[in-house]
Amino acid sequence: MPLEILKGETVPGGERAGGSLVLNNTDPGNPFSAYNLKIAGRGYHCSRASGANNSKGCLEFWQNMTVRGNVEITEPAWVNVKSGFTGKITGVVSGDRLNLFDSAGVLRLENSNVHTGGTEVAKSTVVVTQQGGLGTGELLLDDGLVEFENTAAVTVANKLRGVGTLRVKDAAVNFTGDAGEAENV
Repeated sequence: MPLEILKGETVPGGERAGGSLVLNNTDPGNPFSAYNLKIAGRGYHCSRASGANNSKGCLEFWQNMTVRGNVEITEPAWVNVKSGFTGKITGVVSGDRLNLFDSAGVLRLENSNVHTGGTEVAKSTVVVTQQGGLGTGELLLDDGLVEFENTAAVTVANKLRGVGTLRVKDAAVNFTGDAGEAENV
């Protein structure tokens, strides 16, 4: 069960300066989970997401994988999920902005999150299962899909910008945030 770290170096204190943290389980009969991760946005780029240098740190899911602990974002950082797979974060996402860009898989946020820099969903899919799953700050859609799979009614107070799709699958979702800059949502 390799845990791959690409294009980066370890700096004192165990923080990463640059590159991607890749979760890749090569043994499907032996599930792998990660716990309590910290993503620093000073990295190079997602190795498989955009292919361009976006100067962000990145957490990549290359298989169906779960981060069972908390994820702290110390600067805006990227998350990428490989096509055909689902990446789950069951702990709390805290810190700065959460970005998904050109991610062909699905990211499931299964807790009420407290990151304050907003959530960007660009040409990607994120599934939210709890009240506060998108943290605070704006929800920026760029041909992205946000799917709500909550079992109880929730209120979404995030400011909504961009063009994309919001899909409600189960219980009601009440949008109270400013949607003045949203188009075709």
